[in-house]
Amino acid sequence: MRRWDPEGYLPILAVAISIVLTGVTVTTVLYQGRTLEARELELERRAASRMMAEREQAFSDDLDAWFGEVSAARQVGVSRLDTWVTGQRFWWLLCVTERGGEAAAYPLTPTEAPFPYPMTTSLESAETVEFTEHDPAEALREYERLAEMETEASRAPALLAAAANQRKLGDFQAAARHYVQAATLMAMSSGSLRGVFGARLAAIDCLLDDSDAEGARRELAALLQQTAAAHPAALGRAELALVQRRLAAVDDGGAATSPLADALAKAIERARVRRLLGEIIASLGRMRQPASPEQSNEIGFTVIEHPLEDPLLVATRYIADGRRAALATPLKNVITRYWRGEQAPERWRVEPRSSVRRDETYYELPACFGRLVFQPSEARRAELRTAARWRLAVLITVTGGTAGAWGAVIWMLFRVLARQRELVQLQRRFVADVSHELKTPLALIRLLADTLIAGRVRTEARVREYHHTISRESERLTILLENILDFSRIELGRKQYEFTECDVGDVVQQAWKLFSPRLAEDGFTTELSIAEDLPAIQADPQALGQVMINLLQNAHRYAGEDRFIRLSVWRQRENICICVEDRGLGMSRSMIRRIGRSFERGTDTRVRRTRGTGLGLAIVRHIVAAHEGDLEVHSIPEHGSKFTVRLPIGSKAAS
Repeated sequence: MRRWDPEGYLPILAVAISIVLTGVTVTTVLYQGRTLEARELELERRAASRMMAEREQAFSDDLDAWFGEVSAARQVGVSRLDTWVTGQRFWWLLCVTERGGEAAAYPLTPTEAPFPYPMTTSLESAETVEFTEHDPAEALREYERLAEMETEASRAPALLAAAANQRKLGDFQAAARHYVQAATLMAMSSGSLRGVFGARLAAIDCLLDDSDAEGARRELAALLQQTAAAHPAALGRAELALVQRRLAAVDDGGAATSPLADALAKAIERARVRRLLGEIIASLGRMRQPASPEQSNEIGFTVIEHPLEDPLLVATRYIADGRRAALATPLKNVITRYWRGEQAPERWRVEPRSSVRRDETYYELPACFGRLVFQPSEARRAELRTAARWRLAVLITVTGGTAGAWGAVIWMLFRVLARQRELVQLQRRFVADVSHELKTPLALIRLLADTLIAGRVRTEARVREYHHTISRESERLTILLENILDFSRIELGRKQYEFTECDVGDVVQQAWKLFSPRLAEDGFTTELSIAEDLPAIQADPQALGQVMINLLQNAHRYAGEDRFIRLSVWRQRENICICVEDRGLGMSRSMIRRIGRSFERGTDTRVRRTRGTGLGLAIVRHIVAAHEGDLEVHSIPEHGSKFTVRLPIGSKAAS
């Protein structure tokens, strides 16, 4: 049965934990982002609701004030109602019931409004009835004299009468000028559209009678311009028909009339609201009698839909003397004034409910406003989209960062486990190599010792050879054990060095003498070069000797077929350099980077066949570092290696 190895399941467990924690982190960030988004949307809805309630209250307060003004104006008279509607411009139509049940609509059109002076004017013929029945020439002089008076009440009627007499006398240009002057006076003083409209039409007719089409077009343009500045519902069908008849009279089919046609089309467009007058009056008829005084102050709303018109909002309420009043204006005017004005031009907008998504609705206006909803504006949508993109970016960043962090943790875990397995293998190999290193010389020493004890060696030379072999193998065992003990002290941090004044040349010479017999016996070509006058340095001679022995031993073991070793010592500026060079197996770059690791040995099979523990270079690197030196390695596979040790002359390692 296979033994259960917990270390084999550690990576799987780490990956599972990282996936779970990454998922939890991402879910938390996503939930928090959605919570913030929902909270922001809720705050937006509350702000919109607050603003909508304020706008509705403002609209209700304004309606109460407007109906109060209508009630006060109704008590003064018809002219006061007409003046109020014409002056405020927000409400396009006002309908008020009379005692007989009939309803009157305001503003009054020129054909409905009373003439401001004690005379009558026919808008169809634009003829003015004179003050007297005198001869036209005498009447003209009298009217011209009155026209020069300062009071407007005398000048405007006199100008109208003078213009009528000049027209009878055939002086159409003078008559037209007087009509225009009278219209200007009435527009500046009384503001009576009936008088202004009639005088302008009369001036156009005079110019047409005089065949002055250009002048007629000019006056017609002035009339249309003045009409555009008037109240939107000031003209009815009858007045527009009169203007259209004059336009047809001056239209010669040229481009000069196109601005007039456009202006007339706009006037007709504005006057369309009067087509819904019947439905506005019908909304008054549908009002119920109030059961209490409080109910009489309630305001009702009706939205009148028409395919050719904008929806019309009608507000109804009882006013003084039990009469009913209705104020009507296009719904878009109310929306623009109260919900699309300065209060919310950037953040919100009002749209039909059918054209928006339900989740984007902040507030729904009352049904009386035509089923409209309040939703974010395009600018606000862009802000929300930007915020959503930022949240997504944060989510992606957190996800990537978390996954990357856990990936790094898992990678480091795999690295640690791989290194741990590697160390275990190296330690096992070390035990095997040490066992082999100990077993072979011990077996040889025991064999030779038993042979000598048994007295089976007869010649003296053979006895000396056996003694020499026993001594050499004992020395090798001593070096091996010293390396192991030194490595143990280094690993435990207990390695101590005795720094004294040291002659590097002597240390190198002694190590060479110790190792040269073995090199000569194995057929090596050797070179020794020690520079003269080398300065003494602060160092541990025994430790430096161990460095030299380890380097020479490596060169001997991995020399290959080309058995060559060179040992050089020289001074280079403030350093003493020791170089051991061979022409053996060499090392790859990856192996050079691993030099100095515990139990590390080359992967070449020729290296594996050679005895060793993998501790030699690790000990060398530690001793060199303790002497504040540097170990430099140059090696090419199959071309040999060069190990250079640089020791500083002024080393402070002993301090």
